[in-house]
Amino acid sequence: VDYDVSYSDLNIAMLQGTWQAGSGTTVNFLGDHRRAPVLQTSNALINEVDTSIKSQLQTLSEDELRAQALARTPLTDLLMVGINHNFNSTWQLGGDVKLYNTSGTPANGTQPELIGSGNVYVYTAQGIATSLFSRSDISVLSLSYLDSRDSEASSASLSNRSVLRERWTLDLSLRYLNQQFATGVDVERLTPMLRVGYRWGEHMTLEAEAGVENTTTTTATETTDNNLRFWMLGYRWDF
Repeated sequence: VDYDVSYSDLNIAMLQGTWQAGSGTTVNFLGDHRRAPVLQTSNALINEVDTSIKSQLQTLSEDELRAQALARTPLTDLLMVGINHNFNSTWQLGGDVKLYNTSGTPANGTQPELIGSGNVYVYTAQGIATSLFSRSDISVLSLSYLDSRDSEASSASLSNRSVLRERWTLDLSLRYLNQQFATGVDVERLTPMLRVGYRWGEHMTLEAEAGVENTTTTTATETTDNNLRFWMLGYRWDF
């Protein structure tokens, strides 16, 4: 629990639990209610051209500025229940149900009214296999369905991480998304990616990633194809 004594308002209330429901079966629960972002007076400057509290206090009182900060800080709620079962040393299956909700904010100063998200439901099933194709590799298949006031979406992803040699890793992934909006717009996206990593020393990993994102957008009047190619070179420092 995070409670702001200055504003007399609850910032965060979170409850998380895990229950071992039997041999190899785990049930997880998460309830999260919070201000997002965390409530602070600088939130009054969200979407303002003048981002100086000192300057704002020339035309607003401190109480007015604090009330503006409170009005511009929405509430978010998350409820999640999941279950996971280890069948053997290779296969692990699980799934969860999530409920999201972000509140709207009223018209305030120069900021117009923002409509809340309404309830967003996400259903996910996932299978994880260890050492399926090679020693110590990890393969993950995930299927998800999203249902909200504004859209419905189905997605699937398949990934594999393999250790090629002592210091080399190879990650392959394929993601598919189909989203249908209440406005009549339909979006399909297919994204294959490849990442190679090399562990240099004890704490540094060099990485190279490349991928393609093919998106088809369909409306009542036209269909548009967009092909995006991307690559990345970087390093990760674990300390």
